[in-house]
Amino acid sequence: MLLRHLIPLLWLNALMPVQAQLRIGSIDPALPKETPKRNAAALASARTQGSVFRLKPAAAGGWQADGRRIYAPEEFDVVWYHEGDGPGAALLGEAACEDLRLYVLGGGVLLLSGAAGRILNGTGVETSPFRILPPSDSAFTSGVLVREKYRHHPIFSGLDTGKPVLLTAFGGNALADFYGSSSPTGDLLVEGNAGLGERSLVEYRFGQGRILFVGWRLPDFTTDRDLYRPNLEQLFGNILNYLSRENANRARMVSPPGDNRYTRIYGVPFLRTAGPVDLSIEADAEKTAAFLTDTAGTGESFPVEGAYVEEMPVERKPVSVRALGPTLLSKEKPVSRFAAALQAEQEAVSR
Repeated sequence: MLLRHLIPLLWLNALMPVQAQLRIGSIDPALPKETPKRNAAALASARTQGSVFRLKPAAAGGWQADGRRIYAPEEFDVVWYHEGDGPGAALLGEAACEDLRLYVLGGGVLLLSGAAGRILNGTGVETSPFRILPPSDSAFTSGVLVREKYRHHPIFSGLDTGKPVLLTAFGGNALADFYGSSSPTGDLLVEGNAGLGERSLVEYRFGQGRILFVGWRLPDFTTDRDLYRPNLEQLFGNILNYLSRENANRARMVSPPGDNRYTRIYGVPFLRTAGPVDLSIEADAEKTAAFLTDTAGTGESFPVEGAYVEEMPVERKPVSVRALGPTLLSKEKPVSRFAAALQAEQEAVSR
């Protein structure tokens, strides 16, 4: 009897779609050194959700992983920056913040947790100042009270939002939050269970993209035997998958042979070489090929830094171009749209 009921269940499980593992870019300024304890715990949690690439801002631009490979944020399903070991490390620098800002403006997604939330000021996303505190050795049970209008938000799936959702019994990580400052400019989804105005989970719609900030003492991943650990894992798994679904800015930079450097032009990341080379690129599901050339093409060209940016729909595979550096994108006409938005902004300033 048991076997007869079990076989249909096995068939049902076999037919259910398997969720693809995420490709997560984890910003880790400690690279190439060992990741500090609290950040390493978050990194280990991320690895339960998919493939994780440790990234740090490269001196010449872009994001460097282990080895010499340079990435763009567009090459990941989600970019996550967690800082729980010390608030000072969360200062990425102007160039890195600007690169993230343009990536999100174009439809990218970003998860910030712990003290990493402070870069929202550096990217111009948030104008309200943050309270910044270092790690604490004092245990504090930390959780959220989900505001009623957001109780059906996808990031709270599987959690009982009708009561306080406790996430950790310790809560000792470095933090950023809005305690003692004006309210965040984004959508405040929860209140902290302490009831002191921590304002600890905020969603931002910035340009075409989204940012989720989880602050206060909530994102403490060091307590893997914590009674409330399943809630923490559920919440962050939901957030990562939600942001991945919302990501509308995916791209693949093509590295031309020889020396090249990372640059972002009209919102598109490129690996630019000194001179044009002939390239044949196998496209996957990308819709547009954007490329740098040294001469204006027959179509619409956008001049910049002694070169031109062109774009063309991916209609034939492979894509063959002679270029200083091509990038394949999931969006249609990304360069034209960025140029139009830039012109509209300039006209608004003039008015």
